[in-house]
Amino acid sequence: MITLRTAWELDPDPRNRLISHIDMLISGKERVGNDGCPVGSLSQEVHKSIGCHTDVLPDALKDHHGWLSEQFRLMGKKDADALAGQFFSIIQGACLLASSFNDPEIFVEQGERLKDWVKSL
Repeated sequence: MITLRTAWELDPDPRNRLISHIDMLISGKERVGNDGCPVGSLSQEVHKSIGCHTDVLPDALKDHHGWLSEQFRLMGKKDADALAGQFFSIIQGACLLASSFNDPEIFVEQGERLKDWVKSL
């Protein structure tokens, strides 16, 4: 993910970075349709387990949220953290539904809608 972010940072437009991020996620639709979000699922399972060290996974999620927030901030959005939370929630919800229904097209549809939303901001 960090390597992709480095490539995305070459584009000066934060909207395009977010769109590239969504496109990357959509490209993994089959995996998401079968397994859901690997980081989100693993984080959830670790938190359920007693005695597991949980510092690393929340940091990965916080890092992702922070990167999303920064993109919205660069777009001049005062509510950047809330927008990042909305973006993140849509992705995680789409992952859950695509996996639950074993239908990757749910993820694609929601990803395309998310791209439209980002473009409208």
